[in-house]
Amino acid sequence: MPSKIEINIDCARCGTHNVGATVVYLCQTSSDQMDPNQHTLGRALVKCRKCGDFTFMDFEHPIPPRSYAAQTDNIDGALWKGITGEIEPVKVYPQPRSTDAPKHTPQLIADTYGQAVRALNAGGWLPASMTFRKVLELSVNDRGGQGRNLYAKIEDLKDRHLIPETLYDWATELRLGGNSAAHDDPLADHSLGNSEANALHGYTRYLLIYLYEMPGEVEERRQSVSPASADGVVGSV
Repeated sequence: MPSKIEINIDCARCGTHNVGATVVYLCQTSSDQMDPNQHTLGRALVKCRKCGDFTFMDFEHPIPPRSYAAQTDNIDGALWKGITGEIEPVKVYPQPRSTDAPKHTPQLIADTYGQAVRALNAGGWLPASMTFRKVLELSVNDRGGQGRNLYAKIEDLKDRHLIPETLYDWATELRLGGNSAAHDDPLADHSLGNSEANALHGYTRYLLIYLYEMPGEVEERRQSVSPASADGVVGSV
């Protein structure tokens, strides 16, 4: 029985870069009538050795087209030997969440947001939830929230009408979710905790869009137009 085929991938499930994976299934998706000098399209189902989950990967390889579809135990060794080291990934399914913060987010806050998303991509919902709360705290401090703790600072921003009611609700959910991850039973239901962490990711992203990306885009627009056009002055009437 042939040995399992091992490759390195960027896992779409846990977000680990260049991690070892086992090819479970391999098939060709392009026509057998392609010009042999062109690349052939293929698809592989691979199992990450770190998280144990499965990822689909579309790829190109420069060997002459051949019909193949087999479990790894039956894959033609010579066929795979011609592919290994020459795979050009086209697309990975599912797509991992982007670690980029919304535009115009201050660097420290953006870096912290990226850490939280990387933890979430790797399945670490506890550290992700706590780090999303840290993003909230940094943002509230940056916006001038006053008080002895995060609760008081959020209330201060709301009372001074520096954040709207919806944003206040999101901030409250973020604060409570982060507190729960930090202080409640760490052996609590994983599926529930992971679901909450995904919700906190959404709240955090929208928070940063409202606080930084939207006003930043408005300011860029103002800077891009002339003072005359900005005032609506085109000419004498």
